[in-house]
Amino acid sequence: MSGLPEKQILIIEDDDAIRQLLKFQLEMAGYDVVAAEDGQTGLATLADRVPALIMTDLMMPGMDGHEVCRRVKSHFRTAHVPVVMLSARADLPTRVESLDHGANDYMTKPYERAEMLLRVRNLINWSRSQREANPLSGLPGNVAIERETTRRMTSGEPFLFLY
Repeated sequence: MSGLPEKQILIIEDDDAIRQLLKFQLEMAGYDVVAAEDGQTGLATLADRVPALIMTDLMMPGMDGHEVCRRVKSHFRTAHVPVVMLSARADLPTRVESLDHGANDYMTKPYERAEMLLRVRNLINWSRSQREANPLSGLPGNVAIERETTRRMTSGEPFLFLY
């Protein structure tokens, strides 16, 4: 993965056709995607890089999506990374169990491309805003303030800055 951290996505999916389709759709939307065919391989990629989002299949041989999610959420380097669980199973108990294991969202297969892309964008934006918030006040922190100041200075729009 290269480029902007908020554009990096890890896909973990054992079905090659679905993995390639997800990769293509996300890359066409401007994301930098790494795809893994199983949970162990996907988790190994996290040693080198931390993506903005992980999309994992639920039912995979070996390590299933629940175990992937549990390991991602239990490690300090990756606990903040949103996880989207993908599954052909649409029943309520499975969805609830996935969310209980730490998944931030759950999507059923087949999925709608537009909905998937919006969920990905919204989760990445939410995660970034949480990381950039001041831990004491919960208000936008240094990075968000710098970004907004730069935007306003570049646009020539008048603004007031108090510190």
